Amino acid sequence: MRTNGIIEIHDDPVLGKVRQPRPAARFSATPAAVRGLAPFPGAHNAELLTGLGYAPYEIARLTEVGVLFARAPAES
Repeated sequence: MRTNGIIEIHDDPVLGKVRQPRPAARFSATPAAVRGLAPFPGAHNAELLTGLGYAPYEIARLTEVGVLFARAPAES
């Protein structure tokens, strides 16, 4: 596994070092790469809802009453 580079290690500000498998297929003309880890649930709520026309106070209220999930990243 080490020789073939099957496992990649990524640094995450919240989780620290995270190991995950690299993309299985390797093509010289179109190399695949993992650019980052998947976002935490709710990480893009504000961005998406703002794009749909919601005001910041509406998004805050939806989060406050539990309609939206928001996980605050841990402080490093």
